[in-house]
Amino acid sequence: MQEKNRERVRTPLPMLWSIPLPVEKGNQTKKVLCSKLNMPSLKTAQNSNNM
Repeated sequence: MQEKNRERVRTPLPMLWSIPLPVEKGNQTKKVLCSKLNMPSLKTAQNSNNM
C-alpha cells in the first residue's frame, strides 16, 4: 500500500520540474511547490525524483 502511495505522490513531480520557465520564475515556482508539498529543500525533491 505504501509503495502505491509513493508512486502516486512521485508521478506528478517530474512533470512539474520539467515545465519550461525562465530561471528566476522557475526557481520561485519550485520553492512554492516545495513549500506546498512540505519539502525542506529543492535537493530533497530532486532526490525523491531520482529514487
